[in-house]
Amino acid sequence: MRQRRLSIPVLLSLPLLGTLLPWVYNKRDPQLFDVPFFYWYQLLWIPLSVLCTLTVYRLTREEG
Repeated sequence: MRQRRLSIPVLLSLPLLGTLLPWVYNKRDPQLFDVPFFYWYQLLWIPLSVLCTLTVYRLTREEG
C-alpha cells in the first residue's frame, strides 16, 4: 500500500520530466520515417502520458 502511494507522484511526474528537459531531445538524429527526433520524441510522450495517468487512476480506484 505504501509503495502505491509513493509510485503515484513518480508516475505523474514522468511525462513532465520527459518533456521539461529540452537538452535531452533538442537534436535532429535519430530520425524515424524522416521525422526528426525532436518531434517524434515529444509525440511519443502523448501515449506514455495516457498510460501513466491510466495507471494512477487504476491504483487510486483500487484504494477507495
